[in-house]
Amino acid sequence: GIRVPRCAALPPGVRRSGGEGSRASKRERRAGANRASAGRSSAAMPAALATEVGAAAMNRAGRRHHILVPWPEVPGILVLASFISILASAEVIAIWELFRTRNRGRTRGARLLFSRVGSVVGALSPKSGSVPAAAARSRLGLALRGVLALLAARLAQRFARTFSASLALMNPYEERLDEELKERFATLDGPPWGEGLPRGPQPGQWRQWLHPRRCGEEMLEELHATLGLLSRRREDMTIEQLTEGVRRVLTVKYVQVSRSTKRFWSQAQARSIARALAVDCGLAAAATPEGQGTPGGDGLDECVPWSFHEYLPWRTPRWLQVSQRMGIALCRPFLLHVLGWTSRWVETPFGRMHIYDTGPVTGDAPPVLVQHGMFVTSWSVAPLGWLLSRSGRRVVMPDLFDFDNGLSASSLGQGRKVRRPSELVETLLCVVQELVKDGATGVDLLGHSFGAFLVTLLAERCRRSGLPARRVVLLGPGGPVVRIQHSSMLTRFIQQPVATTMAKAPWWLPRSIVEAALQVGLGVLFSPNNCNIFFGQLYDEYIGNLGMATALPTLLLWGDEDSVATARKERYLGPFLRSTFPNIDGVWVQGGGHNIQLDSLVTVARAVDTWLRKTDAGVCVGSPMSAVGGGADGDDRGEGLVEALLWPTVGELYAMDIGADSPRPRVAEPMLAPAARL
Repeated sequence: GIRVPRCAALPPGVRRSGGEGSRASKRERRAGANRASAGRSSAAMPAALATEVGAAAMNRAGRRHHILVPWPEVPGILVLASFISILASAEVIAIWELFRTRNRGRTRGARLLFSRVGSVVGALSPKSGSVPAAAARSRLGLALRGVLALLAARLAQRFARTFSASLALMNPYEERLDEELKERFATLDGPPWGEGLPRGPQPGQWRQWLHPRRCGEEMLEELHATLGLLSRRREDMTIEQLTEGVRRVLTVKYVQVSRSTKRFWSQAQARSIARALAVDCGLAAAATPEGQGTPGGDGLDECVPWSFHEYLPWRTPRWLQVSQRMGIALCRPFLLHVLGWTSRWVETPFGRMHIYDTGPVTGDAPPVLVQHGMFVTSWSVAPLGWLLSRSGRRVVMPDLFDFDNGLSASSLGQGRKVRRPSELVETLLCVVQELVKDGATGVDLLGHSFGAFLVTLLAERCRRSGLPARRVVLLGPGGPVVRIQHSSMLTRFIQQPVATTMAKAPWWLPRSIVEAALQVGLGVLFSPNNCNIFFGQLYDEYIGNLGMATALPTLLLWGDEDSVATARKERYLGPFLRSTFPNIDGVWVQGGGHNIQLDSLVTVARAVDTWLRKTDAGVCVGSPMSAVGGGADGDDRGEGLVEALLWPTVGELYAMDIGADSPRPRVAEPMLAPAARL
């Protein structure tokens, strides 16, 4: 029979539950249904049904609408859930628009679904002399609900299988430090001074012993922050304080020397370097007589003790490990079954390297390799890869080896891991070689943070190997372009986290709460794996690597509020960029933090896509939404909907001042030009 809603008017002769009306014959109920639908023609029913179904779909889409919040520096399960829901909503809108306007491979499933539903509608549509309209609508609703339930069940089953497989494939959490790193930390507890270098510094020399690509003023700022000085200006530092700062820099830079011999720098040699720096900067400490102390005290009690290694590593709480692992594992089925990406492995000399591949495209745009940074895996660049792939570009996103929760595990044996940048570059070279074998005539390289440093080295490695690397994009890069120590308070927090936090915390806040919060935050930042990756890098391999240079056209995008990889001041950064990247376009992302590929997603994606498509130098500055509305053909509405959904990630760009003689970004056509559509 026909179920009548409580709020609907009853046909004559039909009563609600109870009494004789509930036992009416089948013929009477059918007659009542015919009389109830007498005022509606059979030709008007499909339109009404389409309106009803469309309204229900809009309601469902409205319930799935989320807004992308700015990405915090420490990822968590709630932020991962928001990221998944946002991409799901955006992809639903994009698939609907592409199905309506274009004939792409990703809409085959949608077309097949609609064709099957259309056949069901055609089979159940009322015809002259057939089943009445109300009964046909009821059967159609049941059929549609059954089809949707079946599809949802199959999709949930596929998600569950992929989710379980992802958990099994992910690297386990590392629980201890590498033995080599333990030996380096043990060196910090050794004697502060050695017997002296056989060939020590000459009077007036300091640059080659400290940071050779930094000027005296910049080096002085680094030493001031390294010592954690708060109440003394860097111009007023004593010769003893400068000597202690020089010792700390030498210990980090030449840790292998102090580990292997007793004939390393003496106090007199470090004082000679400090005096040369003071003379270069015009400090009063340069006038301190040799062999005498500073009048009024040496000021060493103002320096924060060098004790950060005593706290490492911080143990990540178990509940936080589980939540992170579950959230990251949820990303993979979404990327595979919703976005249609491929999860596969590439053979390298160090083992099988996992990559996400958006698949080949029909356009002529060269593929782009997008490399993630430290402490994360390829999920952190997945939104950027998604937008770039929507512009008709093939995107591959490798997982670096031996990262927590990553899918690339090295096979070196004896507990050895792939940590060296030179080794990681060789693995990425295998990915480029595979793209070339697939027919790519050029490959664009993009990296974020540590990944930006790696793709710069990869560009030169490709040149030596004869591989067609085309252009390089750097997002908030690490390496010699950043300030090593830029905040005295941050140094104090790293060296003495609990004491520094308690000194700044309100008097009424219990110490137990402070320690619990620090355990969560530092447990993520300084986990065993993160310590092995970051502190395991030698100075000449990462921070002081002078091989970070390329003559290829380069785009540098950097958040002007980046507090993780803090850029050197422009008056220092400009000369370095001019000498190492002769064909660079430098742009600041206004309000962007370290993870600009997330908190400024639309801005970065538009700028990157525009710059990669251009045949000459230059990138657009200003607002990437300045030309919203699209072309005259109205084909931009789908892109506008996606960008509207990601509106918090839209910002502005402005040119980076890297010197009058250097290539400068210029104001070009709006970033919403048809060639740059995402």
